[in-house]
Amino acid sequence: MRILREICVLGAVAFLAASCGKDVYERPIHLGSGLGFPEKEYILGAEAGQLAIPVIATREFKVSTDASWLTVPRTAPAGREGFLVRYTANTSLPRAARVVIAIEETNHRDTVVLRQKGAVTPVLTMSSPAIMLNGSKGGKCEIALETNLQDSDLVLSWNSEGNEEWISDVSVQGGKLKFSYLANPLENKRHGNIDISYADAFGKVLRIPFQISQLSSSDLPGQSLTLQEFCAMATEEGTEIEDDLVIEGIVVSDRENGNCGDNTQLSVTSIDYSVCERTVYLEAVDGSCGLCMVTRTAEDNIFLQGDRVKWSVRGTVLSKSKVLDPAVDPVFYTLNGVKCSMTLESERLGREGIPVKEKYIGNLTDGDIFTYVTIKDCELPVRKGPLTPVSEKFTSATGSNKVAKFGILLHDICGGSMYLYTNTTCPYRRDGSVLPQGSGKVSGVVVHELYPRFSYMDNGSADEETWGNIGRYQLRHTTREDFALAQTMEEASFSAILCEWTSIEGKNLTKYYATDGDRTAYFDYSFVYSDSYTDGRAGTLPINTMTDYSYLGPLNEENPDGRIPSEEGSAWSTNLTVRNGAPQYTTLVFSTAGISSSRMSMQICSMNYYWSKTQKIGDDPMYLEGPRYWWVEYSLDGENWTPAARYSLPDFCQTSPMTQLWQTAGYKPVNIPLPASKLLGREKVWVRIIPDAAMQTGSQTAYLDPAIVYPASGSFPSAWNYIGIRYNTVDPPATDFGGGSDIDGLDPIDYNW
Repeated sequence: MRILREICVLGAVAFLAASCGKDVYERPIHLGSGLGFPEKEYILGAEAGQLAIPVIATREFKVSTDASWLTVPRTAPAGREGFLVRYTANTSLPRAARVVIAIEETNHRDTVVLRQKGAVTPVLTMSSPAIMLNGSKGGKCEIALETNLQDSDLVLSWNSEGNEEWISDVSVQGGKLKFSYLANPLENKRHGNIDISYADAFGKVLRIPFQISQLSSSDLPGQSLTLQEFCAMATEEGTEIEDDLVIEGIVVSDRENGNCGDNTQLSVTSIDYSVCERTVYLEAVDGSCGLCMVTRTAEDNIFLQGDRVKWSVRGTVLSKSKVLDPAVDPVFYTLNGVKCSMTLESERLGREGIPVKEKYIGNLTDGDIFTYVTIKDCELPVRKGPLTPVSEKFTSATGSNKVAKFGILLHDICGGSMYLYTNTTCPYRRDGSVLPQGSGKVSGVVVHELYPRFSYMDNGSADEETWGNIGRYQLRHTTREDFALAQTMEEASFSAILCEWTSIEGKNLTKYYATDGDRTAYFDYSFVYSDSYTDGRAGTLPINTMTDYSYLGPLNEENPDGRIPSEEGSAWSTNLTVRNGAPQYTTLVFSTAGISSSRMSMQICSMNYYWSKTQKIGDDPMYLEGPRYWWVEYSLDGENWTPAARYSLPDFCQTSPMTQLWQTAGYKPVNIPLPASKLLGREKVWVRIIPDAAMQTGSQTAYLDPAIVYPASGSFPSAWNYIGIRYNTVDPPATDFGGGSDIDGLDPIDYNW
C-alpha cells in the first residue's frame, strides 16, 4: 500500500497558490473591453526604483495592490497614460506581487504581475539526502537543513511503502526536518521519501528528495560487498541481483552538466536524451574501479558529485561489456534499474571527497573506466573551435536529433592521445568562450563508448552495434572546472607549433602557406591546372574554400547552426581523382632544421564534404562520397615515402537523403605520431595525406560500395579545416611513459591502380 500526505505551509508560496486558483477580483467582463495592457508582467531589479505601466482605458480606473513594497496611485485617468509604480529595494529573496486595475462602472478588471529579483539567492541543501533507520523499533528523527529560507517557505510531501502509515508528523521546525516512524514488522527492508521544495517568485524550484530506508524487523541490512567483489558477479548476458546486497562508492558524475552517459542514437532521427539524466558514475572508495549505474527514471538520480553513498541493490541487473577482441575491447560494468529508494546512507563530501588519481594517457587501465581521473601534462592540440564544433542543424539545439555527441583531441607530453567527449546536452559546450590552448591538466570520467560517426565497419562483426571503436578509453569532463589548462601556449606549454593551417587565403592558389609556426611551410596538391585551361587557372591548385562549423558561438538567429561561411576560408577542399593511374594527394613541405625533440605529432581535421554525381557506374550517374581510407606518409627526399598512420574518414551529415549513422556533423580530428628521430633537424621534410590505394568509397545507402572501388571518371571531394604539426619542447618524464614512440612495422603501400 502506498500512502501519500502533503503539507502546504502558507508563507512566501501563498502568492503562487493564489495565482493558480480563482481570482477573488474576477467579475464578468463586458464584450468590447475598454481596458487593455501592452504588457502583463514585468521583471524588476533588486534595487529600489519606479516603473511606468501603460494602460489603455476608456474611463478612469482604480489601482490597488496588497504588496507593502509597492506604492501605486488610487486612480488613474482614461487614455493611454497608464500609471507609475514605485517599489522598494529587495534585500531578501525574490518576490512577486499583483496590481489590480479596475473600471467599476463597466466591471472591467485585470491584473499586472511584478516580479522583483532579490539580493539573496535561496539555498536549500542537506548534508546527507538519505538515512537508514533501525527496523526493530520506531522513534523520531530530525535532520538539519542547510538553508536561508524560513520554515514557512517550504512545501513538504511524503510517501511510504509498507503495510501501514509508518512515516508521520512530518514538519520543518527551526531549520530542521522532523518526522516520526513506526517499527518495521516485516522481514524485508522498506522505503519512503520526503520531498522538500521551495518555489521562488520566478518559478525556480529548489528540491531535496530525502530518502528513508528502514531495516527489517531483525535489523539486518544485507551482505556488504566491495565494488570489486560486486562487479565480479557480472555476466555479459546480465546478472539479476536477487539477494540483499549492499554496495558503497563515491559518485563522480555531475547530473547537472549534461555530459554523463551516452545519449543513445535510437535511429537516424531520434535520440534518447534521458540516458544522460539517468547515468551515475560510481567509483570505489579507494579509487580502484568504477561502475556505471543507470537509474530507472531521471527522478531517481538524486545524487551529486562527491556523494559517498550506500545502496541496497536487490532487483537491479549487473552486466559487463562484450569483448570481441581483448586487444582493443576493455572490460567494464553497468548496473541497470537503480531506484533512489534503494539508497541506504549518503554523505555529501563534495569534489574534495573524490579520490585523487593523476595519470598519463598511456597509463590508463580498464580499472579506470567510470572513475574520475586527472590527465596530467596534457593539451587540446587542435587550436580551433568549441567543445562541439558541429553543424547545429543536426543537434537538439535546432530541433533535430541526429547527433548526440562529438569528440575532440586530447594529447599528453608522453605522446598519448585520446578523444574528449561532449554531449550536445552539455550547457557550456558552445558558450562563446575560446578553448584553452596551453598545457596543464584535464579531469573527467574515463569511459569506453563507441562512436560509429567517427569509425564504421571497423571490425569483422556483421553487428553494427559493435562498430565505432575510436580507442580503448575516452574522457568525459564533468564541469568547466575540469579544464585546468593555461589559456595560451605562451603561458604554459610542453610543445611548440612547427607549422599550422587553420584557414586558407583563397581558392586556386599556387601554394598555401602556414598560418602559424614556420610561415615558409606550405602545402600543395599533386595536380596543377595545365595550360590547356583557358580561364586563367593554369599553374594553380584545384582547391576551394568550404563551409566550416568551428564558430565559437553563442548561437543566435543570425547564426543558428554554428557555421562559418565558405568565403572566410576557414575550411578548404580538394577534388581527389585519379590521373596517370595514381591517386592525387596533398603534400606539406617544411623545414625542421635546428629542432631536436623526442616527440612529434600531426593533427588533422577533415571529412568527406558533400555528394558528387559525376561518377558513373556503367551509364548510370552515382552519388559518391570522398575516399573512405587515408594514409599519412613522410619522406626525406620527396620521392621515397614511408607510411606513418592510416585512418578512416566519415561523410558530412545530409538532410536529403536521410542522415546515415556513419556520417558526422563536423570535421573528424585525428592524432598521428610522427618519428621525431627521423624527421627533426633537417633542412626539408615532406609529409603527405593520400587516399588508400583501393580508393574505397560509399554511396547514399552504403558505407562501402564495391561497385565503385576504382573510379573511372569524376572526382571525390574531401575537406579539411585544420592541419598542424607539433613537437615537444619539454621531454616526457622517465617514468609513467605513455606512448608516442616512433611508428614502425606498418605495411608499405602498394599502389595498385
